[in-house]
Amino acid sequence: FSCKMAVGEIQPEDDSAAVIQVPFCPPGVGASGSNSCPCFEENGEADVLDAETNTFITRAWDALRPGDVCRVKAAAYFPADLVLLWSTSPLETAIEMAWYDGDKSLRLRQVNALPSSCPVVSLGTGLQGDQNPITVCQRSGSFAVTKPNADMDKIVVHFIPAAQGQDWVTFGSRQFLPRNGRLVMTDMIIGMVVHVGADTKFALTGGWGPARARAAAQPVTQPAAPRPPPAQRPLEAAVDPKEFEQQTGICWAERFKDVPDDGNCSMTAFWLGLS
Repeated sequence: FSCKMAVGEIQPEDDSAAVIQVPFCPPGVGASGSNSCPCFEENGEADVLDAETNTFITRAWDALRPGDVCRVKAAAYFPADLVLLWSTSPLETAIEMAWYDGDKSLRLRQVNALPSSCPVVSLGTGLQGDQNPITVCQRSGSFAVTKPNADMDKIVVHFIPAAQGQDWVTFGSRQFLPRNGRLVMTDMIIGMVVHVGADTKFALTGGWGPARARAAAQPVTQPAAPRPPPAQRPLEAAVDPKEFEQQTGICWAERFKDVPDDGNCSMTAFWLGLS
């Protein structure tokens, strides 16, 4: 990685792909120029967890590095490729990925819970010292992620517990939040950066140029033609009050004609009659 952090090759249990180790919430390092990519046309600001204070601070997208923990709020864009750790809607976190295939329909993501030894719910709460969840999570295990690739469905992140005998926690495409995807209909998520800059799916699929081409290739839905107005039905002949009284034995009242036209006028008139 461009951040010059120690990485090492390991092999996951399912032997599916080579992965590289990612430190959880790494110490501060200078931004590297190789994090930038000519395909990108913007560089926003992200809420990033500060390891020392356990609070979120602002940092530029191109200063992010793998292992950073980010907070993204509703309608905001993901600043890097993230793996979902926590969400206000853990079972139905909705994202939009129109840049990828031009499809603006919602894609659902789900939280895959980490062990209780890594209390992600306390991230950003300001707890420090022995209760700092960053320190606790760093002691409880480490993350490993597949090498960068352009396949949107080929993303595997493992949480490898430090304690022997504990099962690995595996995150896949259902927990993947790609750079320039957007959070919708969900108040907030917390995710860990797994790929940045030129290593993101966005960059590896060509950046904005191909994204715009894919969006332009989508068929445009034409608005439906307006419906013709309904045919006018002839009005029924007015009821003569005297004839009504003779035939029904019901005494006519002027208020019978003052029935609200609320779509249920027949029932309203019926109860008026009974009263």
